[in-house]
Amino acid sequence: MPRSDLIVRRLRLAREEKNITQEDLSIKMGFKDRQTLAAVETGQRKLSAEELTRAMQLLSKPLEFFTDPYQISDKEGVFHWRAKASPDVLSDCEMKIRRLIVAYRRFGELLGKPHVPPELSIPIRKSDSFEKVNEIAEYLVEDWGLGEIPANSFPDILEEKFDFLVLGIDEPKEKISGAFCQFPEFATLVTNIHEVTHRQNFNIAHELFHLLTWKTISSREVEPTEIKFFEDRRKEEQLANTFAAALLLPKKSIIPRFEKRENGSIETWINKTSEEFGVSAEALFWRLYNLNQVGKSDVERGRLKSRENINKKKYRHLSNDFVEKLHMVLDKGLVSAKKVSESLDMTLEEIGNLFKQYEKPLPFKT
Repeated sequence: MPRSDLIVRRLRLAREEKNITQEDLSIKMGFKDRQTLAAVETGQRKLSAEELTRAMQLLSKPLEFFTDPYQISDKEGVFHWRAKASPDVLSDCEMKIRRLIVAYRRFGELLGKPHVPPELSIPIRKSDSFEKVNEIAEYLVEDWGLGEIPANSFPDILEEKFDFLVLGIDEPKEKISGAFCQFPEFATLVTNIHEVTHRQNFNIAHELFHLLTWKTISSREVEPTEIKFFEDRRKEEQLANTFAAALLLPKKSIIPRFEKRENGSIETWINKTSEEFGVSAEALFWRLYNLNQVGKSDVERGRLKSRENINKKKYRHLSNDFVEKLHMVLDKGLVSAKKVSESLDMTLEEIGNLFKQYEKPLPFKT
């Protein structure tokens, strides 16, 4: 990103952090009218060196905030959480995630692959039916090429095809389950690395719904951690659960398997198949129920047991794409290891261990 564009973006963010209107800041900076500042913030007019110095004083920001692309602002990005954590804990988590997002964005710029925001949304409103949400989710399974068992591929496809960033957070799972963050350039889906895989999969699919509908459905910034499927009375959460279930358990995959199941209890089949599809047994039961394949009296729900499939890929703190870009910018000498260490708040030893986990050679000397 050209430095002038960075200064423009940071000027607006710093002004919003201070809760200062364009009109008030225009007066303090000595502009003749608000339109002058508006032109600056939209990139139609550049700031002079003297004007930038004045803005630094008025907004209490150092020069680095306006010129260093790794600097972060707590006004950048819109978050939606599934959590029971306190506002202070969530605020701290948001800054950690912003730090990673800002670095990831910069890595793309250094590699000549700046992130271009895809126009990705689904035409769902709060008043729409569950049937419509089901149809759209089933369509996306086909359109995105998620395959017979979507949990095996959809996080990677989200990153590769739509430039989503998928991150894991290291927090108590009882406090935080997942989140999404919308930046201007791309969206980020977050799950808790301490959750079992089937919860991680459902968290990502659930938050994906909120991300795809965040312009059309108003939902709370923080929702409870517990997923109660269709027992949750809030319509937007019921829709999100319906979407997640249909995305992870497409009827073209589930119904033929159910119809061809071998002799044995339905509960045993649900337990085994849910493990294969990377979802909980409870999620598969409700999916079958809503596809009119079973009734509540057909299943003894106390016998439903969700098992962790050790062969399913768990989400890690950083995605493969993030680590790949990080390795490339260091290997090409586009950024120093010291700068990366400062930006990610990681020691050089921690960065080295990260590359070992992803089976990549160390791109710098220790």
